[in-house]
Amino acid sequence: MASAYGWTLRRYHHVSGDVQDHLVPEGDLREHDGPGCWCDPVLDPGDVNPHLWAHNSIDRREVYEVNPRMRS
Repeated sequence: MASAYGWTLRRYHHVSGDVQDHLVPEGDLREHDGPGCWCDPVLDPGDVNPHLWAHNSIDRREVYEVNPRMRS
């Protein structure tokens, strides 16, 4: 069972054939919409997944985490 303040990985398939993974916060005050999201997601600079977009939460939980944007 996921935490109310964890993270969820969502995969988006585009008509062009591109696939993007988006790490979105669970239980945020506003729903996240994928590639054109209001939170201005950023491409994560990590080596694990070069196609991983990290979304920003309203409560800024990613700022206070020990390992920000880690998969739960």
